[in-house]
Amino acid sequence: PLWMHHVALAPGEALFLDAGEIHAYLRGVAVELMSSSDNVLRGGLTSKHVDPAELLANLHFETRPPEVLHPAPTSRPGSRRYAAATNAFALEVHDLASGPLAREDGPGTAEIVLCASGGASVRDARAGRALPLPRGAAAWIPACAGAHAIEGAGELFVARAGGEANGA
Repeated sequence: PLWMHHVALAPGEALFLDAGEIHAYLRGVAVELMSSSDNVLRGGLTSKHVDPAELLANLHFETRPPEVLHPAPTSRPGSRRYAAATNAFALEVHDLASGPLAREDGPGTAEIVLCASGGASVRDARAGRALPLPRGAAAWIPACAGAHAIEGAGELFVARAGGEANGA
């Protein structure tokens, strides 16, 4: 049998799992980020393809206690950032009650914005149009996007390619 750590995370807590570390969700809701990859190896509990030999060849079998991450405040009021042990991506959480999340020159890298609670909208400064983001909705903001603002009364997760936070 394969034994795994059972970790119960409270809202707002996170784990960083490196490549080769098997994981599963038993219940609840999570935001999962992965760096760019051509493969996902599955260990079971799915109707999708499972390759046990390839999985075992790529797993790490070290025993270590999981490190629970908590987001740290950034220089932007209402914003917190998770410190992941990678430069492949960054994850921030923003409380729009502290004000809109504005980008004067665009994000500089691709972003995915997920509205976790409340509601928000992404407003394109050039076109004057807004994309509504109700709870559970997400928007892709390309690196070439110009000035825009994310407004509303909700909590957002912003996932960014590259580990450096932009404007936080």
